[in-house]
Amino acid sequence: MKRSKQLHLLIVIAAVLITFAEIPLLFAQTKSEQDSVRCLEKIHSNCKGCIFAVSAKSKVKNSDGSNSGWRKNIGTAVPVDKNGYLITASSVVENATHLTVRSSENEIIDAEMIGSDVTGRIAVLKIDPKYIHNIPNEKNIYKIEEGNRIFSLGVMPGMSVEVSCGEILHIRHKDGAFEVTASQFPGTSGTPVFDTEENLIGIIAYKVDETHPHGRSVEDSYLALSFDYATVLARQVIEEHTPCRGWLGICIDLANSDDGGIVVKDITKGSPAEKAKILADDVIYEYNGIPVSSVCMFSEAFAHSRAGDMVTIKLMRGSKSHTINVTLESH
Repeated sequence: MKRSKQLHLLIVIAAVLITFAEIPLLFAQTKSEQDSVRCLEKIHSNCKGCIFAVSAKSKVKNSDGSNSGWRKNIGTAVPVDKNGYLITASSVVENATHLTVRSSENEIIDAEMIGSDVTGRIAVLKIDPKYIHNIPNEKNIYKIEEGNRIFSLGVMPGMSVEVSCGEILHIRHKDGAFEVTASQFPGTSGTPVFDTEENLIGIIAYKVDETHPHGRSVEDSYLALSFDYATVLARQVIEEHTPCRGWLGICIDLANSDDGGIVVKDITKGSPAEKAKILADDVIYEYNGIPVSSVCMFSEAFAHSRAGDMVTIKLMRGSKSHTINVTLESH
C-alpha cells in the first residue's frame, strides 16, 4: 500500500514537471506569433507609403473589331527614383488606353506608359515627380538567403493595401529572381516583397504552381524579380524611350530559362522577331556574338543594340541549331 502511494506520488510529480517544462515552449510559440503580428503591422504601416495602386483601362474588342466595353486591371507599382518613374508588372498595363495611379494618401494621378522591358515582365510608368514622397530601401539579391521570412505588400481588387508573410524558397542569381511562398494571395501583379528590416527585395511577377526544387509540393509559390534587377531593366526601358533604341519584340520565359539559354515565351505581332521567324519555345544561346546563358546576360548584350542594327541570333529549335539575322526597329 505504501509502495502504491509512493508510485502515485511519483506519477503526479512527473506530470507536474512535464507541465512546467512545456510552459516555456508554449510561451515561446505565443511570443513568436505576437512578433509576426507586430512585424506585419510594422511593414504595413511603414512601407505602404512606398507603393501605388495602378488602375489600367483597356477596350475589349469583339471578333469583328468593334468595341464591346472596357476591362479594368488593378496592380501595384513602386517608384524607381524621385523622378516620377514607377515599376509594375507588364500584365497590369497590357493594351491599356487609360492609366491612373493612387498614392497611399489617396491622391489620384494620371500616369503615362513608358514601355515594357526586354523580358516582357515589367513595365515602367511615369507620373508627376511631386507625388513621389517615399523611396524604399533596397537590398541586393546576393544579400538574401533561402528560408528568410518575407512580407508582400500589395493592392487587392478592392483597392485596399494588404500584407501577407511567407519565405524565400529558392534563389536564382543568374536570372535575378527568387521564388517565395505567401500565406495568402499577396495582392495583384507587381506586388513588392520586403524583408523583416523593411528593405524592398523584389517584385512578384507571377504564380509558379510547381514542385519546389527540393522535392516538397508548394501550393502558393510565386516568382519574384529582385528589385535591383528590376531597376536595371527599368533603366533600360527609360533609355529605350528614344527613337534610336532597338526593339526585338520577344517575351522571355523566366521560369524555364536556365544555363542552356533564354527561352522565348511569346512573340509580339508585327515585331522584328516575328518578321525574322523567331518562334515561341526557341532557346536563344547567343546574341550578336555574345553567349547568353541568363536573362541578365541577354539584357546586357541587348542594351548595346540600336534601331536599324542587324544582329545575329543563334538559337535551338528542338534539337536543331539555327542562325537568324534580325534587323531591329524603334519601338
